[in-house]
Formats: sequence, structure tokens, C-alpha cells
Amino acid sequence: MAQLKPTAVNTKQMESIDKTIHPLFTPYCKPAKIVRNDGSVKQIQTLRDTGAMQSLLKYTHNSNDYITTDETRLLKGITTNTLTVPLVQVHLRTDFIDETVFCGLVSELPDGIDFLIGNNIWLTAHPLPDEVIEQAITYTFSCS
Repeated sequence: MAQLKPTAVNTKQMESIDKTIHPLFTPYCKPAKIVRNDGSVKQIQTLRDTGAMQSLLKYTHNSNDYITTDETRLLKGITTNTLTVPLVQVHLRTDFIDETVFCGLVSELPDGIDFLIGNNIWLTAHPLPDEVIEQAITYTFSCS
């Protein structure tokens, strides 16, 4: 079968053939690692989303990847729909951070993406110079 190149017309058809990352996302994707409590490491693919306030982890039926917090977060995109997702802790190791972070646990992310890096994580390592803008970002910390 010939390989389809994504266009507005055949992107949906391509998804059923190949679970690779969409070419428009690749400049914003980087490999990373989840460090589990037992010290083992899982390779993941991240996508940086500048419009996301909350980072998200794709649910994979492996509870060793995260620690539950018994808290939830409300997510709202460009539609009027609101989604309630569990908040979990993961130890994320990237080229800019190596620490435990909080993220929402979701059943779906774009094909090939395991972790969406939102502003709640990005801004801890890349603070904004303008204090007024920085104050608009909501950080959530929880002690278990």
C-alpha cells in the first residue's frame, strides 16, 4: 500500500494506516522519559502546546507510570465542552526539567504523543520576564 502524505483531505485516512506523529507537530515534539518509583525509565514522546495551561499524560493502563492524587482538573478547549480528568504525579525527565510534575490523565492525545507539555510545566523552567503575565498562570501543588 502506498504511503499517504497528510493533507486536509486524507489525514483521517492516514490515521487508520499509520500511528506516526502528524508532520505539523514534529517541530514541537521531543523525546523524554518518565522515571518510575522503582527507578525504571519509560521512553515517551512529548508535544509542547503553548495554548495549554495544564499538561497531560496519555493513559496507557500502566499505573507504574504515575501516582494518583485523588484530585481532578477541569479542561476546556475551544468548544463549550468541559472535561473532568484525574490529576496525577509523574517524574518527568526532559532536556529542560528533571522533576516530579502534576498533569491530567487523558485517554486520547494526538497519534504518537504520550505527554502534552503545557504552560504549568514549561513556565517552571522558562519563567516569563513580565511579572504581570507570570501572575496570570495558575500553579497547582498538592501534598499527599
